[in-house]
Amino acid sequence: MEISPDITAEHTSLWFSKHKILSFADIHLGYEEELRKKGIHLPTGEFEYQKRLFSKLIGKYKPKTVVLNGDVKHSFGGINDTEWRHTLKLLELITTKSEVVIIKGNHDITLAPIARKKSIAVVDHYTSGELLFIHGDIEPKKEWLKNAKTIVMGHEHPAVGLTNGVRQEVYKCFLKLPWKRKTLIIQPSTFSLTTGIDVLADHLQSKWLGSVAKSEVYVVGEDGKVLDFGRLNRI
Repeated sequence: MEISPDITAEHTSLWFSKHKILSFADIHLGYEEELRKKGIHLPTGEFEYQKRLFSKLIGKYKPKTVVLNGDVKHSFGGINDTEWRHTLKLLELITTKSEVVIIKGNHDITLAPIARKKSIAVVDHYTSGELLFIHGDIEPKKEWLKNAKTIVMGHEHPAVGLTNGVRQEVYKCFLKLPWKRKTLIIQPSTFSLTTGIDVLADHLQSKWLGSVAKSEVYVVGEDGKVLDFGRLNRI
């Protein structure tokens, strides 16, 4: 679904047709291993799902650049075995077709050694024309905003709870809102083991955003199609 001119949302990705950029946020590779260390055992298969998603969308859009917008890996401390293996495999999958830009998220403190294996830098922001990509855990600096008209971020894992009066289901969603006379788009997380934070019930982490009540909400359906649900304060 086109959520802005030249910007298409599909599954949890954003395709910027003018710039030939495909963006993903909050992949959290290694999440399953961290849960296992805590004694929580889930069916495996998350990484296979993510590989299929990346292959499908890269094959469809044929991007020049793929932006991984923060929290590529999950653990805050060291690098667990799963993170090493899966991050390298994902980067191999992408780099056979496109160049890669990795934006450092708050979970990516130790990501650089893995990225260096593929000669990829980990940066704090990325610009392409009027587009600015940031993870969102810190407020963008003034010099980053100079030429930006559209800001794209992750970090928040936005989702929205929808009810039919009896039962409530929570779905991943995109939020689009005005911020300092610019358009800001918040992407949902790319991993499927958790839906995210219900923006109708919880406050966002990034206090610098202010109120998001007037955001336009685009819900990700189970089939990956994105639907326009109007303004957040009217849901």
